[in-house]
Amino acid sequence: MHWLAIHLPHLPLEVFPGDAAVPFAVVTDERPPRILAADRAARGAGVRPGMRLAAAGALAPGLAARARDGGAEAGALMGLAAWAMGFTPVVSPEPPDGLLLEVGGSLGLFGGIEALSARVRRGLRARGHTPRLGAAPTARAAWLLARAGNAAPVADFGALPARLAVLPIGTLDVPPGTLADLERVGLATLGDLMALPRAGIQVRFGPAPLLVLDRALGRLPEPRTPFVPPDAFAAHLPLPAETADLGALRFGLGRLVRGLADFLAARGAAVDALTLHLVPDGAPSRTMPLTLSAPTRDRDLLLHVLMTRLERVALARPVAALRLEAARTVPLAARDRPLFAGRETHAEGFSALLERLRARLGAKAVAALATAPDHRPERAWALCPPGEQGPEPDPAPRPLWLLEPPHALPVVEGRPYLGSPLTLAAGPERIEGGWWDGHDVARDYYRAEDGAGGHHWVFRDRKGPGWFRHGLFA
Repeated sequence: MHWLAIHLPHLPLEVFPGDAAVPFAVVTDERPPRILAADRAARGAGVRPGMRLAAAGALAPGLAARARDGGAEAGALMGLAAWAMGFTPVVSPEPPDGLLLEVGGSLGLFGGIEALSARVRRGLRARGHTPRLGAAPTARAAWLLARAGNAAPVADFGALPARLAVLPIGTLDVPPGTLADLERVGLATLGDLMALPRAGIQVRFGPAPLLVLDRALGRLPEPRTPFVPPDAFAAHLPLPAETADLGALRFGLGRLVRGLADFLAARGAAVDALTLHLVPDGAPSRTMPLTLSAPTRDRDLLLHVLMTRLERVALARPVAALRLEAARTVPLAARDRPLFAGRETHAEGFSALLERLRARLGAKAVAALATAPDHRPERAWALCPPGEQGPEPDPAPRPLWLLEPPHALPVVEGRPYLGSPLTLAAGPERIEGGWWDGHDVARDYYRAEDGAGGHHWVFRDRKGPGWFRHGLFA
């Protein structure tokens, strides 16, 4: 087994989409509030963790501050767990700010631990995170290396004691009181702790330090609970400040849609309906349901459709948070991929075009044709939402081009005439019906040919004399 640990020390700050326009900080919920994390602009002005908010505001005028959102952090971690399943099926969250990936079976696929680590790091940075990574034969050792920012991977168990010995004692994930006791007696590194008698450590500091060390060194097993993606998707994204700016909303919505795409990829699924909630401070949220004509997990398409819908909404109040939900997923049908990368299929391109038109013009402005349960040709079709189907069409041959209304034909020597006498090549097919709605018909239909090789669909009206042309065949 080989483990890759992901530590996200700045997750409380990173769950808020960045906005370089003003300095920003996350504060604790204590009174008075203190700085928990600050962005680059705030740190450049001298804002530091632990500082009171009032003092930070004096250093960075215009500082925007939001309380820590533990729910958003947990949601972001679960979203990243779903994304990480693209590298291995065994992903285990390490709340509140970490993930552990068992990657032993994936190293050959991704070119080794260093190549895999680089790929994971790039993916996390693209999602707005600044990760620390660690890799080792045990999950706990990988986690300690990641917490210490010691990214060089450990290949085998024999190298673990020396690599762990140089890590700061603060890396040890034990209760804060236990860590304070370890530091109080002058222990600076894990090596200092490992040099002490085990019995003395147990008596003086309790079982936690030895348990961590033994699991890290592989002396004790560490059962891990694997992550299983939920059946439904729901993600909440608080914004750094209330805003009605579409650019800021697009940035935040892009984060949510990327998380949705990662979730769908982990489940091998797609969505055909979404709900976007625009949440103001202290007021009910505004709900925007979106129904798609066909299931998809295309991130760019989903973002485009949602943003197009959002552009058509008049915001009565600024938005403080966004929430995206997909109550259900549908299996994504497997399909052959094109030989050349970047070449989309005709069906994919048409589906994307359809969704863009519906988003821009409105769902009612874009419709499809479906068969209707009626034998009368002019009533055998109906408009319907794209993707819906009517009953099976009549198996008898029908022209695609119908004339509305049917054109009356003159009769010459007892035969319908269209520039020349028509030859009745097939028929008759009798169609009667419509008595129930007051538009009853009684017709005998024929396939007719003219002198130039044209094929027409004509009928003789049995309710009154006369011939009519109702359609043209190709």
